[in-house]
Amino acid sequence: MMRRILVPAAAAAALSCLPPLPHRRVTCSSLLLLLLLLILLPPPLLQFFSFRFHSTMSSNPQFHRIDFNNINKLQDALFLFHEMLRLRPLPSTIQFTRLLTAVTKMKHYSAFIYLYKEMGVLGITLDEYTLNIAISCFAHLSRVDCGFAILGSFFRRGILPDVVTFNTLLKGLVVEDRVPDAVQLFMKLIRQRVCEPNVVMYGTIVSGLCKTGNTSRAIQLLGLMEEEGKCKPNRVIYNTVIHSLCKDRMVDDALTLFSKMNENCIPPDAVTYNSLVHGLCINGRSKENL
Repeated sequence: MMRRILVPAAAAAALSCLPPLPHRRVTCSSLLLLLLLLILLPPPLLQFFSFRFHSTMSSNPQFHRIDFNNINKLQDALFLFHEMLRLRPLPSTIQFTRLLTAVTKMKHYSAFIYLYKEMGVLGITLDEYTLNIAISCFAHLSRVDCGFAILGSFFRRGILPDVVTFNTLLKGLVVEDRVPDAVQLFMKLIRQRVCEPNVVMYGTIVSGLCKTGNTSRAIQLLGLMEEEGKCKPNRVIYNTVIHSLCKDRMVDDALTLFSKMNENCIPPDAVTYNSLVHGLCINGRSKENL
């Protein structure tokens, strides 16, 4: 009489992918194939097989046991996505979003867009977090126009875009050298009080203005932040303007801003000093002390 061999849940799940055996018995050859699968399959896929095995035993599967942070190959992510679509009931939006987040961490932005569109076609609910990631992916692909199209999806779904949404759009415009459009959108957000700009949003506009040689406007925006006091400029914003002033050979203005930086109890760093030293050197004032 042939004895049955007990195997772990993950192994049993992997065996379910093998051709059916008579009376569900595990033979030596199938066991060897099983061991080979356990060696070759990455941990996320083994976790998924184990989940599928347990989900047949429970009406409320615990999909959160899969560690999406372990997914570091695109083919694994695509496999899991399509296997998730076969589950009934479907995993939650949060679980799909975790998988898509893993894809973006691998910088496969086009793959994310493909999976995002698949979810939309299949009627899977998309929350604000997923929509924000989609906008970010389009921005990385230099397709901020598609990001604005997703902004319409926010309103159609009754979701209010937040400061993260607009930060991403503004950054996408700046990256595509559409700084005037970014400034126009930024001012519209402030005038219409669509959202309260944070230091990241201010920093994006300041960086864009300096990048296009509009340092004077960047200084005005910096002054506005200092006067209103709702959102104080940070070291990054000061460094951006100081670097731009030094590059434009306006080192005295840069030193004035450096003094304000100290007055506001914002300690300078290596970036600050490097910009000032460079500005002094190109103006023949290398012997001056800071």
